Amino acid sequence: MVFNNKMELLMFLKKEYVIFLGSGSQGRTYFNKKNKQVFKIMEQFFDDEDDECHIDYTPMEFMRFSGISNNTYIFSDGIVYVGDEVVGYTMRYGAGKLLSSINPMLINLDKFIKSINQVVSDNAILAKNGVKTYDVPYNILYGNNGFKIIDTVEYYNSDEGYDAILKNNNDAFNWGIMYFLVDGYFDDFVINNSELKDMYLSNGIDIQKFILLYRKYLSEYIGNDIVKLNDAKRCLNKKLCNKNYERSYR
Repeated sequence: MVFNNKMELLMFLKKEYVIFLGSGSQGRTYFNKKNKQVFKIMEQFFDDEDDECHIDYTPMEFMRFSGISNNTYIFSDGIVYVGDEVVGYTMRYGAGKLLSSINPMLINLDKFIKSINQVVSDNAILAKNGVKTYDVPYNILYGNNGFKIIDTVEYYNSDEGYDAILKNNNDAFNWGIMYFLVDGYFDDFVINNSELKDMYLSNGIDIQKFILLYRKYLSEYIGNDIVKLNDAKRCLNKKLCNKNYERSYR
């Protein structure tokens, strides 16, 4: 995407077919309904009071992982320019909602576990390419098509070796999943079960095995095989984070 000047881009962002998706510490994300393209404009672009558009990123920094094919991690696939200056990047659309905005009690655990298979596979692809993830728990989307992980610009190449990188990538994702399914809801139940507690407090676990065991013990306590955590709401902590089952990871 190329714009002649700052005002042209600002006017484009006001078009009715350009949808604001959200913002973070890095920048603001939009969706162009006409061409089904997602793009992020770095926050520094909006902070500059004059017409300058200098951003502390280069095209190479945005595009260095664009050639890695996977189904989970959304890497940039193009650059947004204002004149000759880089101000952001484009990427494919990742359908889903942030885990922090989803009610974990209504998740179908069978489908959830199956969706994790793809992430495990893609974590291995990233590790083979020497890519170490960063800030994953805060950027996990989940929807009908499984998991997507966004805000990948801060990922970096590491020389730690395949096993170490894979462990980092798995641990980061696993922490986000366990926080989503347990913390503030069933952490008392987990801590009071020695087997679950050991897995919950350990690094390098198999997240699918944890969920299966978690479901097993909840089902045994309830007396029926649970499909959703809502089926085991008798095991909830007495004090919930809030009545809407929403929380912030930060």
